[in-house]
Amino acid sequence: MQAGPVNTYLLHISTKVDSRRRAGLALAGSIPEVLYAAASVYLANMFAAEAAGFWFDSITSLVLIGVGVGLVRYKPKEVTAGQNTKPAEMLWLRTLALGLANPQLLVFWSANAAFLISLGLFKDGYSYLLAFSLGAGAGAFVLLSMVLRLGKRIERVAGPHMLERINKGLGWLLLVVGMARLAWMFLQPFV
Repeated sequence: MQAGPVNTYLLHISTKVDSRRRAGLALAGSIPEVLYAAASVYLANMFAAEAAGFWFDSITSLVLIGVGVGLVRYKPKEVTAGQNTKPAEMLWLRTLALGLANPQLLVFWSANAAFLISLGLFKDGYSYLLAFSLGAGAGAFVLLSMVLRLGKRIERVAGPHMLERINKGLGWLLLVVGMARLAWMFLQPFV
């Protein structure tokens, strides 16, 4: 599982939401996948030249660092399973915002579109664009639904503090990866 902001957030809140809200949260996390996948089709041919651009790498690194710091510093409140302290709309909007603030999706889907184009499996046209984008969204929906179920199972099997340790571990991982990306960008001219 990719340790992205949406996956990590949904894993974190999975014990605090009831099963009725899971589908809505998975949908909120998959909408940005559809949007980024659609935009990536237009960028697939420029992917190799543009993906390593200074601004893109900087923004991606800062997003990773920000999410990592948030996870490392997070102090969970005591809540019982199924009890949620935030309204459903707030959780939905936060999930959507985290997905939209993840520019790595553009690189990921551009690489996939470029690969399909190189194999001749993807052609110009709205039907291909629609199929590619909706397929990306459907895949994200399934993955995020599994993440929400996984969080519930981890808590049942391993105890309530296991998710906290997983979040902290993911936070440190994202923090290190984001800082390494920034360091690599600035050291690149000297290498």
